[in-house]
Amino acid sequence: MSRLDTPAQPSEASVDHEPDPAELARRIHKLERINDVLMRRVEQSMDMQEDAFLLFQTATALEGKIQQRTAALNAALSDLAITNQALERARDAANAANAAKSAFLANMSHELRTPLHGILSFARFGLREAEVAERSGLREYFTHIHDSGQTLLALLNDVLDLAKLESGRMHYEWECVDLEDLVSTVMEEFGAVCRERGISLTIVGDDQRLPVWGDSMRLRQVIRNLIDNAVRYTKSRVVVSLFVDQLAKVARIMIADDGPGIPEDELGAIFEKFIQSSATGSGAGGTGLGLAITREILAAHHGRAWAENQPHGGAVLTVELPLKAEDIEETSDLAV
Repeated sequence: MSRLDTPAQPSEASVDHEPDPAELARRIHKLERINDVLMRRVEQSMDMQEDAFLLFQTATALEGKIQQRTAALNAALSDLAITNQALERARDAANAANAAKSAFLANMSHELRTPLHGILSFARFGLREAEVAERSGLREYFTHIHDSGQTLLALLNDVLDLAKLESGRMHYEWECVDLEDLVSTVMEEFGAVCRERGISLTIVGDDQRLPVWGDSMRLRQVIRNLIDNAVRYTKSRVVVSLFVDQLAKVARIMIADDGPGIPEDELGAIFEKFIQSSATGSGAGGTGLGLAITREILAAHHGRAWAENQPHGGAVLTVELPLKAEDIEETSDLAV
């Protein structure tokens, strides 16, 4: 056989480049593991991103809730502060009311004791001297007893009237009333007292009728309370002015005195129950109910009253009542 016919033997180089199935399998397995690791890391990364997003959402929602709770807490604190202020005002008002009632009770006990002592004292004098006293002396005792009884009755009537007014049980007899006539009648009642004390009591008006729809007895009580208040505190002069305000359609009564006036911070309170001006309350007498009764009666007549100080000294109390009878419905069926 010739050299050319000899079969060719594989060289080492060609052997090295032949793929080894086992090696290929090993490499493939390694790549698969690397791929698995990479996939797990990708999944973990995605999970972390999702968790981060959820955490962000949770944090955002929590922040919103915190803001809402903070706003609600601030609102609650503000409401609490307002409530506390209201409670403090209510406490101060209650303390003031209690103080006013205590002063009223102390004053009332004094006012009641004075006429009672007069009644008992002069009755005792009369009993002791009934057999020997002259008729003029006994008459004087009876006069003092009568006057003290009238004073006591007036004090008790004030208390009863206010109780009836506040409970809505005051009875009114409605009719057309001329205020000028009522004022003139009441001023005649005070004539003797004013002359005795040297007080000038005058009326100023336009000689025109002031017709209002009301209860003449109760309106006379209003005017009496106001003039009595002025006479009680004046130095020497009381002027009662009557006129009609056609624009406002009201009849107006203004009662001015030259007394000490009313402290500015008490102007709105003198028509309250148990209140007497600090400038005039001491030693002035009375129960402190007259102006409160006046306000209640005026309210039933759709009227009003207020107090002011005059520039030259003294106070002026003003009353307004509607002129037209149609402005007030007849309420004669009110409970007694």
